[in-house]
Amino acid sequence: MGKYMYPISLSLGLVTSVAPFDYAIVVASKTSEFDGEIMGGIVKLRPTIKSQYRFFTTDLYGLGWLRHIVDYDVFRPYCDEKGDLLKGRLDPMTEQEFSGLVSMLHRSKDLARATRMLLVASFDLDYMGPIYCVVLETICSVSYKENEDFFKPFLVKKKWGYDFKNNGEKLTKPFELQQIAYELSDTEKKIIKTRNNFLHGGITEEGKESTEKLRYICMELRKLCSILLFRYAGYKGPILNNAVALGLEEALKNKEPLFITYEEKTEAPQPTEKPEASV
Repeated sequence: MGKYMYPISLSLGLVTSVAPFDYAIVVASKTSEFDGEIMGGIVKLRPTIKSQYRFFTTDLYGLGWLRHIVDYDVFRPYCDEKGDLLKGRLDPMTEQEFSGLVSMLHRSKDLARATRMLLVASFDLDYMGPIYCVVLETICSVSYKENEDFFKPFLVKKKWGYDFKNNGEKLTKPFELQQIAYELSDTEKKIIKTRNNFLHGGITEEGKESTEKLRYICMELRKLCSILLFRYAGYKGPILNNAVALGLEEALKNKEPLFITYEEKTEAPQPTEKPEASV
C-alpha cells in the first residue's frame, strides 16, 4: 500500500484540487474485505498542494450565474435548447475510474511528475504558461513511447532517427489516440503553438497581452493537459473548462462549453492499462 501513497495523493489532487501529502494514515489488510489482520501507520510525504483551479465539479447550480452572461447553451449537454439545466448535479468519478488514474500515475513516474507540476503551477500566472507547456510535452512524450505503432505513420526520417515532422505534430497527434479521441479546434491548435514562445523566454505569440488573455491561454493549456491525462487513464466523464467557469471573455466569445465531454466513437476506446480493482 505504501508504494501507492504518492500516486493516490496526486490523483486526489486532480479530482478534488487538494493533494493531501504531509502526513498520511495508512490502513492495510491482507484481504480486500478487511476482515483479516489489519495493519496501520503514518507516512510523511511532502507539503500538501492546494490547487487554485478545479478539473471537476458535480454542482451545476453553483455555476448557474453563467447563464446570465452568455448567449449560448454553455451547459451543453446538460441543458435543453433554451439553456435550462436538465439536472442539478453530475455523477462523481467512480471508484474504478479513480483506480485507473492511480494505476497510471503509479506506472509512469513521468506522468506523476507532470501531474504534480500541473497542480503546483496554478499558484502563479507567470509560471503557468511555461510549466503547462512542459507538462503537455511530457504527457505527449509518454503517449508516444507507449503507443509507437500508432505514431509510426506520422514519423519522418531525420539525422537522429525517426521523429515527428515538427513540434506541432508531436503535441497534437496524441489527441488522435483511440483512448483520447479529442478533436482539437483551430483555437486550441493555435494555443498549442504558444509552446515555442513560452519555452524560449516569450510571454505569448504576440509578445504582449493583457492579464486576462494570458490567463485564457494558460487555462486552455491546462485544459488540454487534463484531457490527455484523464482520457489516457480511461476516464470518460465531463472535465470542467476553467476558462468558461472563470467567465473569461475569449472563452465566451468562442462559445466554448462549460464541460469537455467524451463522444463515443464506432469502437469504444480502452484504457492503456486495465485498472486494478481497488486502490
